[in-house]
Order: sequence, then C-alpha cells, then structure tokens
Amino acid sequence: MDIINIYCTLLDVVVVLGLICFIVWICYEIFIKLRRLAAVAPPPVSEMEMP
Repeated sequence: MDIINIYCTLLDVVVVLGLICFIVWICYEIFIKLRRLAAVAPPPVSEMEMP
C-alpha cells in the first residue's frame, strides 16, 4: 500500500509539473506571436497612412 501511495503522489507531482510547463509554454508561444504581430503590424499601417 505504501509503495502505491508513493507512486500515486509522484505521479500527481509529475502531472502537475507537466501541466505547469505546458501552460508556461502556451503563454510563451502566445507572447512571441503577439510580439511578432506587434513588430510586423505597424509598418503596413504607416505605409497605408503615407499616401
């Protein structure tokens, strides 16, 4: 029983760490995409305003 409990707690810790890493990775990907959009979006707008 003790070994099973230890295994379950380890599994829970691994799952929680995995979820945290996954959430951080998603936030990082969204952040990079938003930065790229912010970096790419202004030039076309200024070109449209120029003429």
